[in-house]
Amino acid sequence: MTKPTKTPKPHASSSSKPHKATKPRKPTPPPTPKGTKPQGEANKSAREKSPQAWGLTKAPKKEYDSPLPTNKGDAQNASQAHLDRFQNAIHNQGKHPKEAAESAGDSKYTKLKGAKNQYEIRLDGGNRATFTVDEDNKMVHLHQAGGHT
Repeated sequence: MTKPTKTPKPHASSSSKPHKATKPRKPTPPPTPKGTKPQGEANKSAREKSPQAWGLTKAPKKEYDSPLPTNKGDAQNASQAHLDRFQNAIHNQGKHPKEAAESAGDSKYTKLKGAKNQYEIRLDGGNRATFTVDEDNKMVHLHQAGGHT
């Protein structure tokens, strides 16, 4: 005669359901330091962040009537820095071109006579930047940098 075999009882912590494989978790990005923008936000222009902001386009360099002087003297650097401040105020901060000219420094924002929506700013004593302003679409199109209009 054979003795019946006892089956061992499962432990209290184990269950009869098969173990389900879990997906590996994606690493979480490190916390952003206080006062800084999340990665990717810093590279967005003000126009991408807000449709109410101003944008900037430029004519191809071959269309510029007279580019800024090519010598690397202090005058050229100052003119280029002034133009950069003006463009960045529009493109990155979404400012109206008049506000951008004021924030760039001594610009003398002037509407050109006989031309519709065409303006200029002074970069230095002899150089100007000429552009058109599209108020409806909030766009500035830079036509010329350097020379005198």
